[in-house]
Amino acid sequence: MAQITGVGTASVVFPVAASAGLEAQLARLQKELSECVNCDSAKTSDGKVKIQTVFDKISGIKAQLETIAVKSLQDDATSKTGKADGAEQANRTQSVVENKPVADSGVGSVINIKV
Repeated sequence: MAQITGVGTASVVFPVAASAGLEAQLARLQKELSECVNCDSAKTSDGKVKIQTVFDKISGIKAQLETIAVKSLQDDATSKTGKADGAEQANRTQSVVENKPVADSGVGSVINIKV
């Protein structure tokens, strides 16, 4: 899910949807650039300005896609680390609740007292 904040910009909420939208924009702009480069006005100053403008937009979108890819990799690494820590914590909590020794805690670490 991408949150659109204006024409040509996206605030990334969900990287897959945002990157899909950016990739569609990129494809459209690359086609437009190809048409600009191959048209008769490509040699004129106006044509060169239009080509540069489209090229700059393409570069910006590629940079956004790169940022999304890096952030996605970081988020994946963080979530995997968080899940491992959460699972370990759950196991420790379950051990305590079941009144069993905590793994790697040594012999005699649990004392059962009934009052």
